[in-house]
Amino acid sequence: MARELRNDPRYRQVITGEFIEDLLLAGPLHDIGKVGIPDAVLLKPGPLSDDEWRIMKNHVRIGAQILDRAIERYGLKDRYLIMAKNICAYHHERYDGSGYLEGLKGEEIPLEARIFALADAYDAIRSKRPYKGPLSHEEAVRRIKEAAGRHFDPQVVEAFLRCEEEFRRISESFAD
Repeated sequence: MARELRNDPRYRQVITGEFIEDLLLAGPLHDIGKVGIPDAVLLKPGPLSDDEWRIMKNHVRIGAQILDRAIERYGLKDRYLIMAKNICAYHHERYDGSGYLEGLKGEEIPLEARIFALADAYDAIRSKRPYKGPLSHEEAVRRIKEAAGRHFDPQVVEAFLRCEEEFRRISESFAD
């Protein structure tokens, strides 16, 4: 998706080969903050209560703090770790400002977090979770299209739509 977005002249200078490599390294760390969420909340098979939801939302803060402390403590300078911290902190922000934790809007949200938010949402829609079953690729695409400009950056959605068959292929290759 980032490669597709790089074709947009607005992003050519930002989305370099290094950016894409860093995104690949950073992505798996996006939910590291869930180590600080109690299993009773994290693995609950039904809907979360308001209190449980407040606890769950903190995983973005916890993840960003974990990475920030490691970066500071060990003097780490790897770009992908800064990117990972941004993804941890901001992958639940929404393009229209209705996300959490900070309510960032539009381009206030780091590009890597805007890209990763869509990829993470696609995975969540397609995957089985303790509280829901997996949904189809077509349903995932429909939901993502519908959320363009609200949940997701419209340019990121356009890039996704150009490569959505690759998402399907990858998702199906990792299906349970």
